[in-house]
Amino acid sequence: MYYISFFILWQALYENKFSVSSINQYNTVNQAVLSGATSASFTSQNISTQPNSPPIISGDFGEKMYKKTEQTYPDFFKKAKEIARKLGNESLYKPLLTTMYHESARTFSPSISAPGNVTRGLIQFYFGQKKEIKIRNKIYTRQSLENMTRVMQLDVVLDFYKQWEYLLNGKSWSYLDIYIVTFWPAGVGKPDSYILQKKNLSAENVAKENPAFNKILKRPFGEPLTIAKLKQYYRLQGFPLN
Repeated sequence: MYYISFFILWQALYENKFSVSSINQYNTVNQAVLSGATSASFTSQNISTQPNSPPIISGDFGEKMYKKTEQTYPDFFKKAKEIARKLGNESLYKPLLTTMYHESARTFSPSISAPGNVTRGLIQFYFGQKKEIKIRNKIYTRQSLENMTRVMQLDVVLDFYKQWEYLLNGKSWSYLDIYIVTFWPAGVGKPDSYILQKKNLSAENVAKENPAFNKILKRPFGEPLTIAKLKQYYRLQGFPLN
């Protein structure tokens, strides 16, 4: 599957590195190659939320954000730890919260969506042009996800990671696995030299459609992305890595 990260793309747009017209082109590509994945393409002016969306939580990734989340949304924080335990290790609440914070534009909104109404929720569940998606044999519509509280939607988040657990080949989840399975599942367990590309998507196009990676890493626009680069990006952004 292929994925354009909400926050990565938003960040590049904010810095005037990506055009709105390009987003429409990339959405078309995504719809052709994604199925049941998470995906998002946002502009800083076009983030769609429901009227009761939560306020943006200030603070960077890491301990400050975790503490602020626990204070602001104690039930959500408690449930995040619960689903982390179900994934095998309570400490996984850290990469889970980091991912949801990142993908929901620092809002933890269960109803936030991308332009074109193609995604929904905490980790931007991808619909594309579909009316419904299936995650672990459960059917969800945009409306059903919107109607959930953020605490309720954590059960869907758990199911999302559970359905990709086979990629670990019996190993325990690492923090990095959480980030990569959300962004590029085929990269789970691959060596640092692994290049992000698909048969119908060149490495250069993958990089161009996710421009903030090379922007943050101070690398040439369109330079292929690797697992090593993803790790470096996550470190620079303050994502916890175990």
